[in-house]
Amino acid sequence: MLHRLLLYILLIVISFYMGIAYLEAFPTILVAILLMIPIILLIITLLQSLGIKIFYNKLAGTITTGDSVDLKFKIKNRFILPVVMGRVKVKFYYTQGDYYSDEFLPFSLGAFTTGVLSFKFIPEFSGDLHIRVCSVKIMDFLGLFSVNVRFMPKEYHITVMPTLMPVGVVDRASHFLQSAVEDNGGDVRGNDKKGNPFYKDRSGDDPSEVFRTREYQPGDKLSRADWKTTAKVGKLMIKDYSFPIVDKTLIIVDLNYEYQSDYHRRIQTALSLSVSILNTDNFLSMMWFDAKSGGFYQHHIEKDDDLYESMAMLVGTTAVPSLKFEDYMESVNSVDSLKQIFYITTGVDEELKNRLNVISDGIRRNIVCIVDEDIDDEAVSDRLIVYNIFSGNMKESLEKMQVAIY
Repeated sequence: MLHRLLLYILLIVISFYMGIAYLEAFPTILVAILLMIPIILLIITLLQSLGIKIFYNKLAGTITTGDSVDLKFKIKNRFILPVVMGRVKVKFYYTQGDYYSDEFLPFSLGAFTTGVLSFKFIPEFSGDLHIRVCSVKIMDFLGLFSVNVRFMPKEYHITVMPTLMPVGVVDRASHFLQSAVEDNGGDVRGNDKKGNPFYKDRSGDDPSEVFRTREYQPGDKLSRADWKTTAKVGKLMIKDYSFPIVDKTLIIVDLNYEYQSDYHRRIQTALSLSVSILNTDNFLSMMWFDAKSGGFYQHHIEKDDDLYESMAMLVGTTAVPSLKFEDYMESVNSVDSLKQIFYITTGVDEELKNRLNVISDGIRRNIVCIVDEDIDDEAVSDRLIVYNIFSGNMKESLEKMQVAIY
């Protein structure tokens, strides 16, 4: 458009110079016509802009990375003249990070016609994706200038979930449990009414399931008396409760990041790791700092629906300030119920390794530190392992972990 405008100005200057040099009427008339053309075109273009209407389509609310976002909308020209040149500006950006993209979609329409403008966008990263139709402009017939079209702004909000990748998880607890099954010649655990696992060869304090009924012994609590059985047998009978098997892992996701790609790798790791753990019939919790509420959030996960709910909340969370591992541990609901902690964070240095080592020995829990940094994997101690997910091949990085669930 700029070169046409410069050419038009040059034509006016030449015509004006000819009018002065030759003192004839034709150059003067030509200059007047040239000066009137943009005014006439402006009026026509303004009238055209009033006849432009836009109708938007619906988009899916949730997709995964790699899926195509098909943006389509209809543009209707209700004016007697065609739209030779038009342009729609669409902005793609994430709530969480630095990524954004401006796309300019050209279009042209005949008089009294409707056209369909379509554009495909494939999200590379997970997160809260926003698609905003920012402006609609049409140009005059000569392309000298453009006029903004008045329209109803539109912004789409799409939740982009990470794709699932396999993680090398070894369920050592299940392995040892299977050995117990073989040694005892049968199953050593069942499920209570809520589907929670419990031991069949050990009593405990879980009132949701009765382990056995036995005769009263000195020191037993009368609150556990089974009065129905007592009435039948004529002796005071006591209920022993079941002993639950605590299969819970904690995944801490550190959302202190700089780039959208960093955020994506951590979310994808959290999802892939959670699915692999659930597949071993283990329970887990996912924990992160929520920037909106200004507090820590810990979500218990037993089934796929719980995981989907956690990921939906996690994907909608923005970047948070730098926090220490100890800050997360102070807000953990119950450390005693955990058997292993996964800490997905930015990077690790010797000072952090030493701190994690001391903490893991103190709470007698294994810690797997998964860092978004280009470093070598390392077994720091018997209770502390460091893996990296920074390499270009994310799939290979996750598969090689061989994380053990104790």
